[in-house]
Amino acid sequence: APSATRATRAKRTAAEMTPGGGPPQWYWQHNADASEKDPTSWTPYSATESALLERAFNGRRKVVSLNATYTADVKEGVQYRKDDRGRFRSIRRGTKASPLEDPTS
Repeated sequence: APSATRATRAKRTAAEMTPGGGPPQWYWQHNADASEKDPTSWTPYSATESALLERAFNGRRKVVSLNATYTADVKEGVQYRKDDRGRFRSIRRGTKASPLEDPTS
């Protein structure tokens, strides 16, 4: 049974890796006036927040609390203020190298 657990963990870990070998990186758009195709308009989440978003992306629960101020919805691709859902920013899943690089290709 322990080897089955290790195999399941290895399979899950491999599925969470990008083709370059690292985990996907999540970003939030800090400049809403810029094009979503402009890589300089995106800011990476911390490693902890990015891992939290990735778990939500791969799991059933698509909405996660990032901190006391923000909630993110990975299905809708937005981060919003808990006290004002009308204030939101785009979020996206990329690679460590670029917010525009698809982590699955």
